Amino acid sequence: MDRRLVPCGSRRGIGYARCGPQRPKISRGDTMKGKWIVLATTLLAVFAVGQSDKATLEKKRRELSNQKSAIRSELRSVKRKQADVLADIAKVDAQLEDLERRVAETNRRLAEAVRKRDEVSNELKRAEQQLDATSEEAGERVYAYYMRGETSPLTAFLESESLTDAAERAYVLHLLSQQDKELIQRLEEYKQTVEQKKKEADMLVNQVYELKRRQTAYRQELTRHMARKQSFLREYRAQEDQLEEQLDELERESQAIAAQLARYYGSSTKVLWRGKFLQPVSGRISSGFGNRYHPILKRNRLHAGVDIAAPTGTPIRAAGSGRVIRASYSSGYGNCVIIDHGGGVATLYAHCSTILVRVGQMVEQGDVIAKVGSTGLATGPHLHWEVRINGQPVNPLGR
Repeated sequence: MDRRLVPCGSRRGIGYARCGPQRPKISRGDTMKGKWIVLATTLLAVFAVGQSDKATLEKKRRELSNQKSAIRSELRSVKRKQADVLADIAKVDAQLEDLERRVAETNRRLAEAVRKRDEVSNELKRAEQQLDATSEEAGERVYAYYMRGETSPLTAFLESESLTDAAERAYVLHLLSQQDKELIQRLEEYKQTVEQKKKEADMLVNQVYELKRRQTAYRQELTRHMARKQSFLREYRAQEDQLEEQLDELERESQAIAAQLARYYGSSTKVLWRGKFLQPVSGRISSGFGNRYHPILKRNRLHAGVDIAAPTGTPIRAAGSGRVIRASYSSGYGNCVIIDHGGGVATLYAHCSTILVRVGQMVEQGDVIAKVGSTGLATGPHLHWEVRINGQPVNPLGR
């Protein structure tokens, strides 16, 4: 029977950096199916009290533990994806902010370039007007001389009354003609200079317009990229909520089975626990018993035991005499040993690097049963130690 409650697939997303996070495929129908499976299992556990023995209930509890470990693993994966998406969103935000600054600078440059182009255009108009006016004046002077028959120095000489008068009229005609030519030439050169400046101003405006066009396209691409990332984030958060809900349902089911097991633990006749436990490992208590913010799951949860900091490989000793009922690996606890001390009392030793006992083995208080490690859901080498009475966790340091 498939115990996975939320099947999810993935596809590649396209990000600005040509890569993107895996996009989850969340099926509402599969989620509801998972919920009914959990509910049906819980009802069977509750109504099968009279028909199930201790071994059956223990088996169901182990199955639930494995399911919870699988969901926690999916939950960690979803949280990692969320963290990656949030990092991508922060990066795109920074890129957008930098782009906005550059767009503002481009707009300033564009306004300045347009202003200069307009100034040069006006200057060119004035040069053209001045050249036209000068050319017109020169033409009018030539026309006036022509109408008087003074179109050349020779004509002026022949029509003069004296040599002196002829020389003066020829000199004035030559001087006016030369001045007109020089003035018109200077105006032509000035006009050409202004036309070149106009071409350069037009080129600059076109370049800035092209830069603004590319920046606008880049902004649109970043905006689309941001929308995709935010869509991924919403889906990951929805998946996280579903996984959290399923985990809570499994927790309730575990409690229901623990209540059934309490009957068997309470009826145990062979009591090996004498009321005082040995601390399995000497070391600093790095995390106490009770509610706390889980450093990996990133949520407030009951810390059902105490964490004792110790180097990897440190011997772990049995807190009391009893029978080993579990010596195996789980994704949450890692390498884990559970000892049944009778009378409904059991102790748990988690995150071991090595297990040195087997299921069914009898141990005495102080026997080395495992070594400290950081397997499973752990941030570093330590022993997670639990004491449970009738299936319910109690503070180990209070026993």
